Amino acid sequence: MARRRRQSEGSLDSLLDTMTNVVGILVILLTVTQLSVSEAVERVLRTEADMQKTAEVTAAQLTEAKKRAVELDEELTQTSDRVTEMLAASKEVDEQAAAQREAIDDLNRQIEVITQSANDTDKAQAALDAQKKELADTQAAMQRLSAELKSAEQQLEQTPRPAPPPPKVVKLPNPRPAPKGAQPLYFLCKGDRVIPVPLEGLQRLAQARLRAIINNPNAKGEVDCDKMVALFKQTSVGNDSLALSIYVSNFRPYLTVEARPGAGEPTETIRDGTSRFRVNIFRANPDTHYARFLVWPDSFEAYLAARNICDERGLPAGWVPFYDNQQWRTSLGLTLTCEGKPPPPPPDPNRKPPVKPATPPRTLPADTVD
Repeated sequence: MARRRRQSEGSLDSLLDTMTNVVGILVILLTVTQLSVSEAVERVLRTEADMQKTAEVTAAQLTEAKKRAVELDEELTQTSDRVTEMLAASKEVDEQAAAQREAIDDLNRQIEVITQSANDTDKAQAALDAQKKELADTQAAMQRLSAELKSAEQQLEQTPRPAPPPPKVVKLPNPRPAPKGAQPLYFLCKGDRVIPVPLEGLQRLAQARLRAIINNPNAKGEVDCDKMVALFKQTSVGNDSLALSIYVSNFRPYLTVEARPGAGEPTETIRDGTSRFRVNIFRANPDTHYARFLVWPDSFEAYLAARNICDERGLPAGWVPFYDNQQWRTSLGLTLTCEGKPPPPPPDPNRKPPVKPATPPRTLPADTVD
């Protein structure tokens, strides 16, 4: 029972403490509130005083500002007028500046024209100077040529006049066949020399050298032409004036006749009355022989000299032109066929026989002699 009484007393103390604390807090809040209200009242009062002062100052300043605004408006009007005047003056200045620029451009163009004229004048003067120099050089050259001409005329007057060369008698050719049954006498005109060609003797000489090959044909009657060519290359065949060789064409052997160096007689000797050529020509019978000249380009004068002798004798003559390095090939005196010739193709059974022309072709004139 005693314990219960002590517990009830302790709880009342706590209640008192709590109430005391609450009262203290309220007192503090009341004090703070009173202080805040006092400061707010003071601020309000100060603000009203300041507003009254400001209202008084603003009215005075407003009057002054209106007066200043009028003055500024007048100044603005004056300034605007001055700006308008300045703009007008500026436009006039721009027009004057444009006119000045155009005048300057005209002056620049005139300066360019004057400068170009000056350059053209300099060029014309340089060209004139060059022409003057060329004229002076030409005059000097003409004077030198005139002096040389006078000197040449003096030398020409002192030089004896040469006698004109004897005239050349040229006969027009008269192509015609050789006399019937006449045999040709061959002559090579080469190296400005005339070389007689005893053709039949040369053919017999070649046949004798090839007798072993000619007499041993194959079963078709063909001869070995390669051996013939090799044989003439290995040994010298011919006489003192002419060299012989074998040439094969279309499976046929031919005799090539070449003049040895220094063979025959030159043009000067032929014109002599004692030349061997003249003797041979005058021994020939014009009824049974005629001369046949094979002429190379370097021996046309020799041919003319020999032809004059033939004309003097009355011996018919003709000529055949040859080009440089051309060889004279003639018959071997025999009809031979080389080995290896292919047989002819069989005749075409469908081939039509050629139609003979209604008018026979015109026979060309023979030109064995001229």
